[in-house]
Amino acid sequence: MTESKITPDKITKPIQLLGAWLAGLILVNGSFLTTASVLSDPQWLRSTLVIASVCNVPLFLFCLFLLQTKFRPEMQEDTFYSKYLEQNTGKMVVSSPVETGMQQLRLELAESNQRYVEMISGLDAGLKALALEISMAKTNGDQVQSDKLAEVVKVLARSAQTIERSKERATDATVKIAGNDLLPEFTQLRKELRRKGLSIDRTFGSSSHEPEVPKFRIIGFGTSVPVEILRRVVSICRNYGFDRIHFTPRDQNAGHIYIGSYIYKAPDEPQPVPLDDEVLELLNADDTELEDVIAAIENKRL
Repeated sequence: MTESKITPDKITKPIQLLGAWLAGLILVNGSFLTTASVLSDPQWLRSTLVIASVCNVPLFLFCLFLLQTKFRPEMQEDTFYSKYLEQNTGKMVVSSPVETGMQQLRLELAESNQRYVEMISGLDAGLKALALEISMAKTNGDQVQSDKLAEVVKVLARSAQTIERSKERATDATVKIAGNDLLPEFTQLRKELRRKGLSIDRTFGSSSHEPEVPKFRIIGFGTSVPVEILRRVVSICRNYGFDRIHFTPRDQNAGHIYIGSYIYKAPDEPQPVPLDDEVLELLNADDTELEDVIAAIENKRL
């Protein structure tokens, strides 16, 4: 009989574990039955080996059944298991070089958009100063010159509006919003966000291993989220009963906002805090930075 051999370092995927278990069953039962066939004495040992071989079959099958049912998510490959964790906890888990590279590209895009916003802001300030100078010159010129200057002022005004819209789009592009589609108010919430110039880029919840309506209304966010966007999202979500906020410092969550997070399912992770008047007042202040909001949340966890 050809010798079967299991090489542990060759088992690199969870599904291969099932094959290893079946091979183990064959090896164990084969050795038991082979030993029983060559033993002549004592008789009880032969009977014990045969009985053990028979009992091993339902025992191994029951264990395989558990792996395929209760522990089925853990039996997925890394990329699918990370997606499962993301959908069930509301946080991104990156486990492959490709996903890590994509995350790095998103961070670079966010930085690029931030520089773009700063450049546009500088141009906007320059145009406003130029418009002011033209308006002042208009009062001292003749009628023909004034008419020409008036046309220039109109062009500058339209340019300023275009710049303002570009700034908003560039800022919005730095954030990825994920929404839990099992929220009863998900459709209305998505429409409200769209009316405010925001969009849900992806959904989770119904695709989770154990889909359920969130027990708590939680807004989660990571680093590199513009405080203006977070303020708008919180303002909208509060109308739908969201009363908790959560921050995660993980690099994988940078630039992300999660509406309807399952973070409460991960007790080992930092938990959300109440979205009370103190946090709201800080969030709505014009001079508030994202670091101020994060610090307030961290202090409430202490």
